[in-house]
Amino acid sequence: MEYRKIKETLKFTIQSTDPDSNDLNYFINWGDGTYENWIGPYKSGEIVEVTHSWSKMGKYEINAKAA
Repeated sequence: MEYRKIKETLKFTIQSTDPDSNDLNYFINWGDGTYENWIGPYKSGEIVEVTHSWSKMGKYEINAKAA
């Protein structure tokens, strides 16, 4: 487990491929009660970079949905 500083901004990458090559949007739940509400559209297979920081120490489960 790696510990980070509170309010330290971390970078994450997301990549999804649509079988029909349609553009994709992403919904990201950061596990701390905040979320990215359907960002995009991005091309199928495009690497997307997002950042987030947390205001409290803890373990957070991040979930991302592509549509």
